Amino acid sequence: MQVTWFVATENLGDMPTYRQGFYAPGSCSGIQLCMATDETEAQRDLVVDIYEASSGELMGEHIVTHDRIGDNQYVDVMFEDYILENGKQYYFEAYTIGEGENPIRFWMGTAGSDFCLDVEYMGNIAPDLSIVFNLIYDYTDKYFVIWIFVSVGFLFLALKMNEMRNEDVRGKISD
Repeated sequence: MQVTWFVATENLGDMPTYRQGFYAPGSCSGIQLCMATDETEAQRDLVVDIYEASSGELMGEHIVTHDRIGDNQYVDVMFEDYILENGKQYYFEAYTIGEGENPIRFWMGTAGSDFCLDVEYMGNIAPDLSIVFNLIYDYTDKYFVIWIFVSVGFLFLALKMNEMRNEDVRGKISD
């Protein structure tokens, strides 16, 4: 996503205050969120909730431990039990849990991607802004998978041929 970063949000607290809408232009298996900690080590964990927009159904809750959160870095949130469907609208909210006083914030920027929808702050739409995030897609190259299977097959064939050759050599030595 091409987003110009220009401001960090307020500290994320123990209740969600930001809601970022988006749609999945393909089968999405995770998101990356760009975080700020004001050059400190994160002390609180981040909870990210993913919702299906039309029904408001909670798709999943994900806890990102504080040791994975770095200042001005992306953190991956992978969906293990579900995949977002192509063309559907979703939104995420986040809040922090645990002990500690240091800030954990989202980076915000200009909306620069077609999959971004509105961001809300405390129920009000923030025009022309977006939380800085990316969608993650699982991509498996079928030719790579075929290559792996063929390579393993050749390896087993070579091992079997070597074993048969060693048995022949042993048989000739004992004769």
